[in-house]
Amino acid sequence: MEIEVDSSIPSPLSSRVEIHEYCEKLCSNATHLCARCNNRLIGLISIYINNYNSRIGYISLVHISNNYRKYGIATKLLNRMFHIVRDRGFFIVDLEVDKTNIKARNLYDKFHFWIKEEREKSYIMRCTMTRYAPIVVSVYDRLDHLKRCVEALKENSLAKESTLYIVSDAAYCEEHVQRIKEVRSYIESIEGFMEVNPVLRKKNMGGHKSITSALQMVLEQYDSFISLEDDIMVSKDFLQFMNDALEFYKDDKHVYSICGFKAPFNLPENYSEDVYFYPCNSPWGIATWKDRWVSVNHDYFDRYSELKKDPTKYKAFVSVGFYIKGILKSDSKKEIVAGDLRVYYHMFQHNMYSVFPIVSKTQNWGFDGSGEHCNTKKAWWAKPELDTRNQPTRFIPFNGYDKELLKNHRAFQDKINGGILAKWLKYTWVHRLYNKLKTKLA
Repeated sequence: MEIEVDSSIPSPLSSRVEIHEYCEKLCSNATHLCARCNNRLIGLISIYINNYNSRIGYISLVHISNNYRKYGIATKLLNRMFHIVRDRGFFIVDLEVDKTNIKARNLYDKFHFWIKEEREKSYIMRCTMTRYAPIVVSVYDRLDHLKRCVEALKENSLAKESTLYIVSDAAYCEEHVQRIKEVRSYIESIEGFMEVNPVLRKKNMGGHKSITSALQMVLEQYDSFISLEDDIMVSKDFLQFMNDALEFYKDDKHVYSICGFKAPFNLPENYSEDVYFYPCNSPWGIATWKDRWVSVNHDYFDRYSELKKDPTKYKAFVSVGFYIKGILKSDSKKEIVAGDLRVYYHMFQHNMYSVFPIVSKTQNWGFDGSGEHCNTKKAWWAKPELDTRNQPTRFIPFNGYDKELLKNHRAFQDKINGGILAKWLKYTWVHRLYNKLKTKLA
């Protein structure tokens, strides 16, 4: 087997390795894919796929003879290589490419290789071969919550075929430093996923900025993602449901997201579907696509004042539940950063909806005073029974909302946020006066 490679690449092999030793190692340990023309070797890929501990393959050599380039030979060899790698149970492939080899880098970009490490004259690039959406979990200093979340995810059969990102923000005050060190020590020990990528902030960014910048990074490599905070507990089929729904609804551009949480309101007696549609989103376990995510303005602007210009539009916006008024006002006054409110605003403006299961795939364990937005109130409804039916989901295309279901959902939202009295008095001058008097008398 002969092919001239040394003089035809930007950084000749002989300048980096001892050729005879390199060839001996390739012949003994690597798998080779060859392209021939008239019994002459014109293309070659050599890859190591023998580390069954890490299950990470390594492409040592990709070369096409000068006279046979621009015929797609490298693409065909790489496609065949990926089939072999998957058949052997490997789902990650690394390679090293010279920084000046622009044509090779463009080729690898087409196969979704990304830069894992930058060296002086080269890049280490990685390709993660999975059809499953990456999982992004955000955490601050709640170790117990994070452990519960990760252990529940590991119970999913797709965990071992999924990439997990853990986004850990840095401490904003000295008393949190030790707790965050303990969180990060645990992150380094996580196993049970195809790949675990810690995203460890050196400076405090705040929850919203930390997670949105992490999602932007993830979407440089993937076309979708699954996101949840550390206080979310998931069912054993959560990942299957989310991935299947992402595939089913990817071409319906009015579906903004797939949501895992189903509030314990009553479904209509005659409702027989496995999922339903709702013109809002729930962040308690959510999945979406790159094109939907990047279309949203995640930055601040006064959405409340904008909506109030049109009373009809404002009334329709708050019809999902009067609780949204308070979040809308607080975000518009910069009292809080309500990323989910900003997503809902975008959905409302573009007539979008989310897909929900009829039996909840998630629970929220964060109503213990430890979170950024969830207080210590007894939120019995935040932990509905998780789906244990272990059956495939029958997805349906959108064909309008079920009006009775929407009515029940909205009535439930009003009930858990204070009922009829709160609906008409909360966020009014009466409520503001009550709060002032309560503060003075405290």
